[in-house]
Amino acid sequence: MKAEVNREELLALMEKVKLGVGTNRCTLPIISRIILKTGRGKLYAEATNLEFAVIGEVPATCKGEIGACISPDPLIKFLKNVKTDTLTIGMDTTKEASIKEVDAKLDEVKAKIESTREALDIYNSQIVKLHDEIAAHTTLGQETEANDKHKSMEAIIGKKAILDNGLSDLTGEQRELYGKLSTLRGSYAKIAIKAGTSNLALDGEDPENFPPLPEIKKTVKSTVTNLPAAFSKVHHCVSADDSRPSLTGIYLHRDEKGVAKVVAADGFRLGMATLDLKGRTQNIIIPDSTVNVIERLGRKVESMDMRIGMLGSLQGIVFDVDGVQVLSHGIQGDFPDYSRLIPKAIPAKQAAKMKAGDLSDALKVMRSVDIHGGIVKFSHNGKLQLSAHDEEDNTISTEVPASRNGKGTKVALNIKFITDLLTTYGKEDTVTMEVSDTSHPVAFRRDDSLHVIMPMFIQW
Repeated sequence: MKAEVNREELLALMEKVKLGVGTNRCTLPIISRIILKTGRGKLYAEATNLEFAVIGEVPATCKGEIGACISPDPLIKFLKNVKTDTLTIGMDTTKEASIKEVDAKLDEVKAKIESTREALDIYNSQIVKLHDEIAAHTTLGQETEANDKHKSMEAIIGKKAILDNGLSDLTGEQRELYGKLSTLRGSYAKIAIKAGTSNLALDGEDPENFPPLPEIKKTVKSTVTNLPAAFSKVHHCVSADDSRPSLTGIYLHRDEKGVAKVVAADGFRLGMATLDLKGRTQNIIIPDSTVNVIERLGRKVESMDMRIGMLGSLQGIVFDVDGVQVLSHGIQGDFPDYSRLIPKAIPAKQAAKMKAGDLSDALKVMRSVDIHGGIVKFSHNGKLQLSAHDEEDNTISTEVPASRNGKGTKVALNIKFITDLLTTYGKEDTVTMEVSDTSHPVAFRRDDSLHVIMPMFIQW
């Protein structure tokens, strides 16, 4: 049982699939491992953290079947350090021979235990019968006959005692064999990886103990070209509050005009970005952990296929990205009607426009003090001025070069929300800030995205 694979292809696969590995601190430690198995001229790898799964494959020359759950880190390090182009992966079959040997011995002991118990049942019946006969002879005064029966019963009791001791030894041997068998099956087989003169042997676990991955059914398929970029523009708005599960992921859908969008909100801010999506889709809330993986895997791909359907009894989604598949359940529940949170656009000339780098530098200055409540005041009357104070009432202010026409406006915002928003901009990008008054949401609009931040209510 062995397979030959290209080292670089296997390394690339392992690094991608490892993104799906769960923590060994959970109640199911086996999900901290990766399944390696062969079939149809390929080597397959699978991992899951029970929230999503990553699966992939590489071409392989296979002889026999390989299947085991292994720790990914030692193999990845080994693949990085060896220099050969081709690897040989095999399974240690000596353990299987040991299991067969113990199984055969266990069957032999079980047969002996069964025959011993049958013999003991016969002796017990004979002892009961002789006991009754002795009582009858004694009642009739037949002492000679009673003594003869008593001697026969003592002989049988002696034989029974020998069998009892033998049965005790056999059951002890049976327990020992069961323990040895459990240890052998629990350790499963070693996976041996040979690269030139270097060899790596990894303890494996039985893949039958790995959580089965459901097959997605009743799907609709689409192709999207800018999904990771769109995710990155709204990801910071995902809620960390588990009491509102529908806000702990990103909502993928088509709006009433048929425009595909991704939206995230946490009750204080909202991010929305449009998608370049072709094909059919369904509304689905994608978990935050799945979004993280798609952003990492999708950095270098121009487009990916996407299928939404049923994973088991729940809605799910499958991404075909960078040579692997990511399977994930959707978050159950309805995403709130976010359209009510989006303020009407103000005339373009009344919006404050500035370089993202200038605003970022100004926020760094503001952080020179421990800003009370994280509240920064934005006021515009010819210039955009930022001001704040700390708990000791020390104040700080700075200005940002910004173009704007119209009467002066002001609003108070959370500095963290603005800082998070700026991570989606390049330094030379233009930030367009729409402020209507102190009590209405502030909008930051771009051609392909929109961000809304709720104001902080303060005494001006």
